[in-house]
Amino acid sequence: MKTVVVIEKIENQISAIQASIQRAMKSYYAETGLSKTHTLVLREVRTCQPITLNELSSNLSKVPANMSITVSELEDDGYLERERFVDDRRVTKIKLTSKGEEVVNLYDSYLEKNLKEMVEDEKTLKDILTKLNTVYEKVKKY
Repeated sequence: MKTVVVIEKIENQISAIQASIQRAMKSYYAETGLSKTHTLVLREVRTCQPITLNELSSNLSKVPANMSITVSELEDDGYLERERFVDDRRVTKIKLTSKGEEVVNLYDSYLEKNLKEMVEDEKTLKDILTKLNTVYEKVKKY
């Protein structure tokens, strides 16, 4: 099988997996009223907090202007807060509020519950992820 065909099949499978996960997570989005993008931002902030808007935009490969709008929406809804960096007042850091922590933990619970039903062998998934990371490291420079 040609490399191009294999890559296309991988892309299709990843898209199908993403679609299945999104269908499984519909009840989370309905319960919280958050979008996929909002949830992605909250999860990234949790992982890297405190984080600047530019760092967040870069990590998620999003345009800073669009990210600023999303962060403002989440801040208005009480999920995020911004604070000035003590050492440099020009720098603003973003972090989760307790409400933000709760909703991200709820997401984790939903994801864990739904994925356990979808996935039988976690070790196989980890092996696949390791191999995908190896491929990614080789191709990311392109």
